[in-house]
Amino acid sequence: REQLGLPPTRRVWMLNESDGRVKEAQFIEQALRDAKLELLPVRWASRVAYNRARGIGEATISAEPDSPAAKEVLALYKAVFALREEQKGAA
Repeated sequence: REQLGLPPTRRVWMLNESDGRVKEAQFIEQALRDAKLELLPVRWASRVAYNRARGIGEATISAEPDSPAAKEVLALYKAVFALREEQKGAA
């Protein structure tokens, strides 16, 4: 990117299929923070709704719009687009 005169790519991380109540998940989250990796304020749990939606060829938010899984998808969308707006403002 530098050779093209473009700014560096911002990389962010998200915990997927992670239960924050489990000691191992907490350890992984802390290890990522210790490595100075930017974590999104979003965590996806392991949910049956994701598999059900995939099984019928639908997105989780359309198959089960009121489910906790759909809320997680929406939270990810909002977090990513908030970063995008933040970068626009900094430019």
